[in-house]
Amino acid sequence: MENSRFTIKNKFSISLNSLGYFLLSYLFVYLLHQFVTCLTANIFNIPTILSYNEVSFLADKSRWTYASVQTIFLSGPIATLFCGIFFLIIAYRFHDFDGLLRLFFLWGALHSFNLFFGALIIGAFTGQGMGFALNWMYLMDSAKLVIVILAILCMMVIGAMHSRMFLFTANSYFAELRKDRKSEFLRLQLFYPFIFGSLLLYFIKIPVTMTDLLLPITLLFLIVPIFSRQQHFPSLTFNEETPHSIKSDPLVIIITIFVVIVFRIIFAKGISF
Repeated sequence: MENSRFTIKNKFSISLNSLGYFLLSYLFVYLLHQFVTCLTANIFNIPTILSYNEVSFLADKSRWTYASVQTIFLSGPIATLFCGIFFLIIAYRFHDFDGLLRLFFLWGALHSFNLFFGALIIGAFTGQGMGFALNWMYLMDSAKLVIVILAILCMMVIGAMHSRMFLFTANSYFAELRKDRKSEFLRLQLFYPFIFGSLLLYFIKIPVTMTDLLLPITLLFLIVPIFSRQQHFPSLTFNEETPHSIKSDPLVIIITIFVVIVFRIIFAKGISF
């Protein structure tokens, strides 16, 4: 990979493309989580309102039983867990392809696992979301601590599994990724989109719930191992005779802006279930 291709314009294009897939995949996984939660609540005759930042449950205390609490507050996270596994399989299967669409599945897998393991960690401390299910299990603090530690370990292992696949997304732009350029590429493809994407999600979902406020922090348990493990890989040479041009994908940018606006408008007043 030539140093001349690491211009400011090219760096911006790489991060902007990844940012688009970061936001699109998050909204997909987030809505999957919320729709499953609302539909499950419907099974227990608990009306809900799905808005852009939360699910409101319209039920008195008599409606809440051990079965309803466990099923409702675990259904969304479990759905995202299976979604994450599916996305990870797809990303692995096509990791050596040179299309940018792989980023949707890679980011989607990270968001999915974070909405399960990350939400589990947050819930153990705040009592919100999955924390409601934990509280109804009457677990001791020591048991919750064990759950948190196991969740963190799982996230670190899963994050490490993503390292090679994120590095291979360089073949969308370069014919080679030298060992001394891997960290810089991951900053452009992974870290900067994570930072700016999280800030944009805060803005989109104002007022932000406690869970949404903390989820970017738990996402670091997936992202940090990706950076840590990249140093174990040598320079990567891809099966490309000539490197691709590096430019922002206008279609991804337009779709992302459109989806974000539609998401905010449709769910501004909430949808009743």
